[in-house]
Amino acid sequence: MSEHDARLADRVRTRGVLGPDDAARLLLPVADDLARLHRSGRAHGALSPDAVRVDAHGSAHLADRADVVPDPTYTPPDPTAGFRPHPAADDVWAFAAVLRFVTTGAAPGTGATVAGIVRDAGWLAPVTELAMAADPRERPSMGDVADYLRARVAPPAAAAPEGRARGGPLLVAGVVVAALALVGALLLVVGSGGDELPQR
Repeated sequence: MSEHDARLADRVRTRGVLGPDDAARLLLPVADDLARLHRSGRAHGALSPDAVRVDAHGSAHLADRADVVPDPTYTPPDPTAGFRPHPAADDVWAFAAVLRFVTTGAAPGTGATVAGIVRDAGWLAPVTELAMAADPRERPSMGDVADYLRARVAPPAAAAPEGRARGGPLLVAGVVVAALALVGALLLVVGSGGDELPQR
């Protein structure tokens, strides 16, 4: 990563928002970086458009946590605060918020937009909504989000990153969509049952 790489936030402000396919292609390497961190038991903890750097070739990279000033706008609300931390789930929420910013121009919770224009996130909308669920226990894993993006935009011959199972794009898409649908159904059941958070 070069010191001359542009921050994603500046790139969007100067060049405008991206369509869903272009946004997914751009941020898939970042999703894979986060998934690798989570598999190793770590989390980034400061993800925002300022934490994503775009090089001269148009490739996006995740900046090191030590090189980033956390942006509270990209810190998720957490109704389970005080019980146990969910750092990986917080990264998932922040990544979805970055995807939404890149495709719609809207930052989470601020109503701010890029050049006053808000666009549709297209096919990314369902996964960003699920990944930004208020309860961190209801969000998909970062690996699931990365697989969902890969199944839509990666070339058919693209290999899964190290540590991930290999499979055809259609198979991955089917598994991920089914998993997201199952999570959504469980949310409806939990919501109707009035589930309460455990007490200390």
